[in-house]
Amino acid sequence: MKWLVALLVVAGLLVAGDRLAEGAAERRISEELAGQLSSPPDVEIGGASFLVQALGGRYDDIRVEGDVQAGDLPVERFTARLRGVDLPLSDALSGSVVDVPVDRVTGSVLVTYDVLRARARGLDLALEPAGDQLRISGSVRVLGQDLEASVLADVVVEGREVSTSATEVTVEGEPAPDRVADAVVEALTVSATVPELPYDLTLEDVRVEPDGLVVEASARDVVLAR
Repeated sequence: MKWLVALLVVAGLLVAGDRLAEGAAERRISEELAGQLSSPPDVEIGGASFLVQALGGRYDDIRVEGDVQAGDLPVERFTARLRGVDLPLSDALSGSVVDVPVDRVTGSVLVTYDVLRARARGLDLALEPAGDQLRISGSVRVLGQDLEASVLADVVVEGREVSTSATEVTVEGEPAPDRVADAVVEALTVSATVPELPYDLTLEDVRVEPDGLVVEASARDVVLAR
């Protein structure tokens, strides 16, 4: 919450012009967030004129992008958008800010295919997008034989768990019989637990992209305490 209060530290720059004040605010926010992220984030204050928002004590859209270390799961490209941020100018200038209400926060993180492969129980897997699904391929030992197998799967979110759910199974290029398919699916299922993200974000959805899985999250009526 400290970094939001920093927005108003630049109030003295109001006479210097809108862009100067906005740029100073963005730099201060980035400095405050650097300790929470793996690298200094990029910050952008959107919405109407920054000076109008500062004087009105309400910010329409604050965007943050950077890398985070979420527990033991390396994630990249963390993005967040804070919409409807209430921070009265008088409170900030008097130092009486206790908390900052935010109407809605949306965010996302990228879990790369390299990270998923590293959690694949020793199997050398190939992961690639197939439309809005994920194709997982590898050599699987079934009934005493090493077979080249492939699974086409949906990717779903349940709680903080992201996992695959197979819709098609092939072995050596042919549809797998049931007794083989079950073993292949067990071996080629990919999952990851995403630890808690900033701003009380709740995981909602996941989409397949060329460089990994993008996990989307949101929260409403967030209060950022000092």
